[in-house]
Amino acid sequence: MRAPARLARAAMAVASALVITACGPAPAADTGRPPHEVAAPSERAAATVQPALVRVTGEFTGWVHNQSGSYANNGQPFTYTTTCTGFGVHPDGYIAAAAQCIDTAGVGGVREAFVQAAAEQLVAARPDLRLADVIEHGRSTWTVEGRTAGSPVGSEIRISGIPGAPPDGMPARVVEVRPIMEGDVALLKVETSNLPSLELATGIDIPVGTPLIAAGYPATLGELVRPDAKPSIKDGAVNGTQAVGSGSVYEISTALDGGTSGGPAVDHTGRVLGIISLRGTDAQRLDLAVPVSGITELLGRNGAGNELGPRDLLYREALDAYYTGEYTEAIDAFDRLLQQVPTHPRAGELRRSAESAREQHGDASENHVAQVVTWVSLGVAIVMVIVFGTLLLVARTRRRKPIGRAPAPHAPVPPFAYPQQRGGPHAPVPPFGYPQQHRGPHDPFAAPPHQQVGAAGGPYHPHAPTVQLRAARPVGDPPAHRTR
Repeated sequence: MRAPARLARAAMAVASALVITACGPAPAADTGRPPHEVAAPSERAAATVQPALVRVTGEFTGWVHNQSGSYANNGQPFTYTTTCTGFGVHPDGYIAAAAQCIDTAGVGGVREAFVQAAAEQLVAARPDLRLADVIEHGRSTWTVEGRTAGSPVGSEIRISGIPGAPPDGMPARVVEVRPIMEGDVALLKVETSNLPSLELATGIDIPVGTPLIAAGYPATLGELVRPDAKPSIKDGAVNGTQAVGSGSVYEISTALDGGTSGGPAVDHTGRVLGIISLRGTDAQRLDLAVPVSGITELLGRNGAGNELGPRDLLYREALDAYYTGEYTEAIDAFDRLLQQVPTHPRAGELRRSAESAREQHGDASENHVAQVVTWVSLGVAIVMVIVFGTLLLVARTRRRKPIGRAPAPHAPVPPFAYPQQRGGPHAPVPPFGYPQQHRGPHDPFAAPPHQQVGAAGGPYHPHAPTVQLRAARPVGDPPAHRTR
């Protein structure tokens, strides 16, 4: 095998090896895609929301009497328990909730429950009365109060679900409320400085069709919520707006469960768009969300604002890394968070998922560098294949083409020229023909047949006319023979 062919084939082998190296071996089995590539848009929002959710439980005691001073229930108090949802809005213990769960004075809140209980008792004793009529009458004329005349209904509010809090929850103070017909928001406070909090999306109108998720603890979950309890989180969207009382509310499509009132409705970035406010009965319920401007105003009126704490920022740093595929960074951030909050409701679970994803897929940045190297190597390999393939083609083409000197152009044969044996192929014929021994017997000046020249100086042919070379006739006598 010639040297160029050997060189080309060796180059092809090297290029093929580079292609195999660049592409890598085929995977033995499909291990699935990394979590950050298959996560739904709402998944991160749900992960952001969950640590800030709390269960709001209210225990209320009140007496109901009419205008004449007659007390219902034989003068004994009624008791009423509410279970709703809330969420942190400031690390110093400020919690947003729905007023309907804790308001004891406004229409539609806890007072409504006491009026209904007294009306049901009255109708049981007077079957001739319609319950709806009795409730309507009681709303306008009955008084609901505490143990002493004129005192507010007795209440005890506890908050459960805060990481690191006692199992039976923490007592909460009602800072301010806006009744259900005036906004249905309440601001509570617990004694802590590390309450997980959410960001409020203030100053914006929510367009119809905006996707969101609604989160909360349903009433069936129980009165106390452990930090590891799973809340109800449902996808939905804004269907429209409705005027209610002195403001407007958003109608949402989420099919919420009882007990989720006061929970957040957030967009896919995790910002709170509204506070859930369930209205109506179980048979005919409206899923509504009141604008967050109400709770923002209550915070400002009480010297606070919406703010995220250091642990919230660390948790979001970990989520950023996790949902972009930087699992090593996520694990580090989750570890730092778990050192501060060992009972964090999502950090441990997400850390385990990040560790598993790193083992199977690696970090996204490393994979990106590997892909760049792969494609660069593949490009170099392709260029080498093209170059050495061209060299091989050129080498084969040259081997097929005959190699030699180009023939020199024939010099024109001069008139009366004849090839000579000794003088070269085109030496001139002497003026007096050839030597005597070459002359024929009949014509002393004729050339031998094999040396005759054809017509027009061409080669001799037996049947072609020949040109006879004769000596020119001398003019005058040679000078040696002249006489005076």
